[in-house]
Amino acid sequence: MRKYSPSNRISFGGFLLMLILGVIAGAALGGVLWAIEHFTSFYLVLLFPIVAGAILGGVLAFIVRSSKVRNPLIAGLVGIVAAVVMYGVYHVASYYVSFRGQVREFILEDSNETPSDEELDAIINAVLESEVGDTGFMGYLKLTAEEGISITRATASSSSSGLELKDELVWGYWVIEFLLAAGFAAWIAAKEARQPFDEEDNAWYGPPQFFAIAPAKARKDILDALKNGDYQRAGTILTREDIKYPRLEVYMRQSATGGVGNKDIYLDIQHFQRKGRGNSIKTGVVSQADLALVKRVVEQGSSSVSGSSPVSI
Repeated sequence: MRKYSPSNRISFGGFLLMLILGVIAGAALGGVLWAIEHFTSFYLVLLFPIVAGAILGGVLAFIVRSSKVRNPLIAGLVGIVAAVVMYGVYHVASYYVSFRGQVREFILEDSNETPSDEELDAIINAVLESEVGDTGFMGYLKLTAEEGISITRATASSSSSGLELKDELVWGYWVIEFLLAAGFAAWIAAKEARQPFDEEDNAWYGPPQFFAIAPAKARKDILDALKNGDYQRAGTILTREDIKYPRLEVYMRQSATGGVGNKDIYLDIQHFQRKGRGNSIKTGVVSQADLALVKRVVEQGSSSVSGSSPVSI
């Protein structure tokens, strides 16, 4: 069994569409994160970035598939860019809407006058300059880090209860959240771009189809047989009979044209601890002739026990 490698092909139109829609999705999710925190004062530490990153990755994966992007590196980089936009919108909205709104309300309560935008900016910048030596958005971030945030079991806020983070720890906390979101977005998008693709027919391979089963204890044997191209041996390890969990299940994916053109078959070996709980442990491609050999041996083994009850291991 050979390793499958994507062609890394991507059209300019596909790249442009992925980038534009990724930026739009990132901006929308950043706005959602800000709105949840602003209007409900509720923010799940670390979980929200993970969920947002996963949603962003899902959007990009859909675009990758529909645009036929086969370049995992570019797909992953677009995921990172989209995450940058997402967190940029989140923090910018926190400054321009939440923070400036709070200062405006304070001035109104103190002087009973509503300042204009120019007056508000002048007051805010003067305070930020005196406190942290910077103005505008960066001054706001520095002030937030200096004053610190409090992390409770569920939320991160500027309240005085919970675990207090200040200065460099706040910047570190922001970096961790960004890395989580960007990591999930990039990984999901890149994973979709690695899916098997028929370059000749310009189409993705079909959905997984069940092929055979092996006992979990035969994991090393089956992986070694496939790695070494010993398909006769692989066929003797696999079976179509039902066996107990944990077990290995082999799935195959074919080109949309099936056997036409003698195209490679994509195999995915998954380990199932129990029904419905599987994870992929090895993927690769084999020729139709090699898979046909495995199939014949598997069917011969199954026919030798036909008429008996399913084998349990």
